[in-house]
Amino acid sequence: MMPALARAALRRAVFGRRALLSGGSVLAGLGLAGCGLGAWTGLVNEVNIGSVTFVVASNANDNSPVAIDVVIAYDQILLGELIKLPARQWFERRDQFRRDYPQTIQIESWELTPGQTLAARPIDVRRYSSGALVYANYLGPGEHRVRVGKEKTLVITLGPKTFTTGS
Repeated sequence: MMPALARAALRRAVFGRRALLSGGSVLAGLGLAGCGLGAWTGLVNEVNIGSVTFVVASNANDNSPVAIDVVIAYDQILLGELIKLPARQWFERRDQFRRDYPQTIQIESWELTPGQTLAARPIDVRRYSSGALVYANYLGPGEHRVRVGKEKTLVITLGPKTFTTGS
């Protein structure tokens, strides 16, 4: 859902008096607004992930299952909060984030075992996403968090002590 301030800014920019009275047509105003308005209002889709594939090393996470969350934020302020959290804190607070931000957070979760390969799983990203992160709940110390989003097919490789992402 688009924040109220963004909706109001969009209406003003597209249907404002200046667009109608400037001598140009409404269609021309809409066309020009589409060129740069998204970046100005925050109405840009920053996450292009269509699917995620997992490859898990046989000795991943000290031979223990690994919980993985792909988290998509639909709000810049929420994204700013999420990007500060290491994985351990994310997994401790995940349910509270789900309750606090039901319209502006999307959480896709898996639990993978060492040696497992999980082929492409679709992810349905809504419009106007702000960003995405992957959290992996490893037993050892570390942030275990990576920002993602531009990959159409996200590949997550879980190693013994940490993980990597690619496309």
